[in-house]
Amino acid sequence: MRTRLDLLVERMLVIELKTVDPLPPVYFKQVRTHLLLLNLKHGMLANFKVELMKEGIHRGINNFGKESLL
Repeated sequence: MRTRLDLLVERMLVIELKTVDPLPPVYFKQVRTHLLLLNLKHGMLANFKVELMKEGIHRGINNFGKESLL
């Protein structure tokens, strides 16, 4: 299965957009994989199938990543 990055903001932040309930753990792994492959530090998983948007935003961090792509 091939996946593509949904959004890359300022070559610093990976954003994956989803609309599923419940959110399977595989999507968190997908964000982490993107961060590892791009050698970035910050990622976000945004799920739009929630009652309040603040419940659908999840942050991901790669401790070994750089702040941005050069």
